[in-house]
Amino acid sequence: MKAHCLIKHISPRFLSIIGCVFTISLWCMPVCVTAGKTTVTSDHNADINQIHITSDQLIYDSTSQNAEFIGNVKAKQTDTVIFADKLNITHSKETNPGNTGAEATIEKITATGNVKIIFGNKVAITQQATYITQTKVLVLTGKNSTISSGTDSISGAKIILDRTDGRIKIESDPDQQVKAVLHSGSDSLND
Repeated sequence: MKAHCLIKHISPRFLSIIGCVFTISLWCMPVCVTAGKTTVTSDHNADINQIHITSDQLIYDSTSQNAEFIGNVKAKQTDTVIFADKLNITHSKETNPGNTGAEATIEKITATGNVKIIFGNKVAITQQATYITQTKVLVLTGKNSTISSGTDSISGAKIILDRTDGRIKIESDPDQQVKAVLHSGSDSLND
């Protein structure tokens, strides 16, 4: 049995009642952790702001406001799905305007080990992916990190994708040059 988690908001105050660090293992009952602040006006809006995560284990540290999902991780939010060996979610220690009490927002999401991300018509394959929520920048690192869309693909040691404007920067390393396979008339990587 996998641990299932639905993250909409995480309240560190709620989690500190349970204990400084807790682990949901295979024998535990599924748990719903809520965090951050989301204004929900309809079921459709609730789905946009929710991240559904399944994994074999979850460790949460209320002191560092860090959640680590370990083993067979699958995270889904709207049309984005992340598969990885581990997924680490770091929450902001500062409250945002409009938040009440000890609510925190997700600051950074880091996936490591056999990472596959499906977003829209694109698929990213890498060893590590870090997404900074405030800037909406996704950074893929690891040999042969690749983003593909249809028959087009780009790969390199480091790929930086700015999801606000679609800009992509691909960096090489001493052992690997940047590679691109582009077909005229096909879907663009920026679509």
